[in-house]
Amino acid sequence: MFGTVAIRIFCATLAAMAILAVATTTAQAGVDISTKPTQNMSCSAGVCSPMAKKAVLNVNDVTTMLAAGDLKVTTGSGAEDIHIDAPFSWTSASRLTLDAQRSIEFKKSVTVAGTGALTLATNDGGTGGDYWFDPGASVTFWDTNSSLTINGLNFTLVNSISMLVNSKHRHVGRFALANNYDASADGTYTRSPIWFVFSGIFEGLGNKISTLIIKNQASTSVALFATLDGGQIRDLLLDDANIDAGAAQFAAILVSVNDFAVLRHCYVNGVLSNTGSPDGAYDSAVGGLVGYNTGLIANSHASSGISSSFYAEAGGLVGANNGQITQSSSQGSLNNTGDSSSRIYVGGLVGVDLGGIDFSSSTSKITMNVGEGGGLVGGSFGPIKNSHATGSVTATSSAVIGGLIGYTSARNALAIQDSYATGDVTGGDQSVAGGLAGHSGSIIDSSFATGNVKAGASSQIGGIVGSVFYDGFNDYGMLLHSYATGSVTGGDNSYVGGSVGYKEEHAGISQVYSVGTTRGGLNVVIGGMLGYDHLPHRKNDISASYWDLDTSEINDPSQGSGNIPNDPGITGLTDVQLKTALPTGFHRKVWRQNPTINNGYPYLLDNPPPK
Repeated sequence: MFGTVAIRIFCATLAAMAILAVATTTAQAGVDISTKPTQNMSCSAGVCSPMAKKAVLNVNDVTTMLAAGDLKVTTGSGAEDIHIDAPFSWTSASRLTLDAQRSIEFKKSVTVAGTGALTLATNDGGTGGDYWFDPGASVTFWDTNSSLTINGLNFTLVNSISMLVNSKHRHVGRFALANNYDASADGTYTRSPIWFVFSGIFEGLGNKISTLIIKNQASTSVALFATLDGGQIRDLLLDDANIDAGAAQFAAILVSVNDFAVLRHCYVNGVLSNTGSPDGAYDSAVGGLVGYNTGLIANSHASSGISSSFYAEAGGLVGANNGQITQSSSQGSLNNTGDSSSRIYVGGLVGVDLGGIDFSSSTSKITMNVGEGGGLVGGSFGPIKNSHATGSVTATSSAVIGGLIGYTSARNALAIQDSYATGDVTGGDQSVAGGLAGHSGSIIDSSFATGNVKAGASSQIGGIVGSVFYDGFNDYGMLLHSYATGSVTGGDNSYVGGSVGYKEEHAGISQVYSVGTTRGGLNVVIGGMLGYDHLPHRKNDISASYWDLDTSEINDPSQGSGNIPNDPGITGLTDVQLKTALPTGFHRKVWRQNPTINNGYPYLLDNPPPK
């Protein structure tokens, strides 16, 4: 059996803090249920409303009123959100209603310790709100016969996987996890525990399912949920899962196949192995959270060790994405041992993307033999915006690899925009390697790479992109408003450039620069900015492109490209010149310069370097 990567990282806490930052920064005016004295609140006949935009309701006052009867906490017309800043519980049969104009944030846990009930209402008079659970916060029920209503929908409480599976409404019901559940009591599953198509809603309430163990025997789809068809899963944590998917076509920790369902605020941690299809009968989609996705994944995170082999589309969060991923992240490692007979895509976040990704990131480390690999996405055919990757990408043989994307072709669209990569990229012989992208046939705009790039003999290596090419769909691939600061090193007989290794005809480069050391072995074609310019200047396709004469170690002003002396559109500048003023042709609507930012080199106004 293909061995699993031994990694046990549970970083849902840190990930959730980062993901929820967007939501919590807007949570200003509101009602805080806390240990502070009640202030600016009016409570009468079981209803508490604020008298100002900021109000406090003491948690002891809450439990006292719940002991006497039902309690409704509202935001009224002034405040917008409700924040649970202190834990509390009640043992009576009373119902607590939290009714917010916009959002409800559980910073601390709430426990319904008796037969009581809970109602949550968001966007009552407002828009754009939601409810969520900060790290360590949850709602728990001691009695599964208690009542839970969320935004007008009634939920059935369950405290085990079997309770959901045995429900007569198991396909389409609305279920909520009443408390933490240790799945090791179930033993080892030989197929997905929830093997049927699920079209309902599963609400985790911030609770956790731990120690799920699956050793697949014959199923083609393996995860906690085999298949979602619409519906929703949210606010759920899976910890310390161990999934041996065997040769399943779709495999993940949470959902193997997500057809148009919504996953929101879901966090998983564990190990997952998949051998794929040795004979190439199908490509396997393997992901930490979801194997194959056509739905929406938002505010979610996977921390996983994933091992895959033949014909794999493997990603730290999603194996193959044909939906939308937003404000999500991944951490851990991915290792693929497939050989040159296999189709292989490995990405820190997504293996193959045909949908869209924004405001997402990965720190996953990737190791592979061959194929297409990227710190964020292995093969990208959709837009990627405002995203980044920090993990290293290493291939031992011929591969197409990049710090962010391995291969990209978005077909007349911005493939990469306002994104960056910081991880080192290392390829074997005959590789295409770039600090940001390996092989690009689409538009890359306002992005940068800081990792070191290295590949073996007969390769194409660039600080930003290994190769910019014409793909038959775009007029030409383009690299715009981008830069690289890492070193670039190529083996014998390679094409090496500070920004781009190889540029095919029709490809365009504009407002680009590099400052990293640029070196090569024997018989290399090497340039300060561009390694090899193929059939140049049919459309004046290079402009305002620069390299650092001092830091690159290529101090010949005529060697902007390796094969054409004084290639038009490429200029060498000294280090002082690059740090003193924006180069000619760099637009101030896009670029800025500050001695304390980016070591004094030009930086992107809308995509500044991380602090």
